[in-house]
Amino acid sequence: MPGRAVVGYRNAMLDTTNTYLGNSAQLRMYSGARNATLGQLPAGTLLVTYSLGTSPFAAASNGTVTLTGLPRTATASASGTIGCAVLVDSSGNVVADWNEGDGFTVVPTTVTASQTVQLTGFSVSLPNP
Repeated sequence: MPGRAVVGYRNAMLDTTNTYLGNSAQLRMYSGARNATLGQLPAGTLLVTYSLGTSPFAAASNGTVTLTGLPRTATASASGTIGCAVLVDSSGNVVADWNEGDGFTVVPTTVTASQTVQLTGFSVSLPNP
């Protein structure tokens, strides 16, 4: 059975997210599924990049941090269907990834190059098992 942690401890861990990411983190949307190996970029095409700036996440609550400033918009750099997202720190390292429908919401999910894409939801959670 996996370990468990009280919500205060999970919140404290998540509240370090902004510091860990640095001041120029990005959320990148790709076609296809996330890479099977955590920390690696997906094999798909980079479709949309959201620059997150300094301290992009609100304080943790109930084991979750939520991106502030939603909705956010960005311009698609290529055409395709968004299948996954990766969170990249200021050094360009992949720190987390999600398949479409897990933790982020974009409109539309099928994009054309130069189209505006709206990020309407994004959160990171440390749930109890």
